[in-house]
Amino acid sequence: MSRKFIDDDEVLSFLSANPGATAIDVQKHIGATINGVRTKLRKMVVARIVESKRINGCNHYQLLENTAVFGSPNQALLNSLLGRVQQRRVSL
Repeated sequence: MSRKFIDDDEVLSFLSANPGATAIDVQKHIGATINGVRTKLRKMVVARIVESKRINGCNHYQLLENTAVFGSPNQALLNSLLGRVQQRRVSL
């Protein structure tokens, strides 16, 4: 039976070692269901942690350049949002 929980760090470390991997490659490595892996990868694409390219009808995934490999995806999202905010200083 396949696992129900998919660890973000495990997916990120696999994609860092295997850029251009498909959802089936990730599924075989971590042992989860294919639907769960596809859902996880889609959420990571929306959060701008992973990018996907469609080649011959199949999505290939790789990490974005500014993603920390062993950091939390939530932390990476927070860092990307904080990077967009302009710093405002109040002078007295």
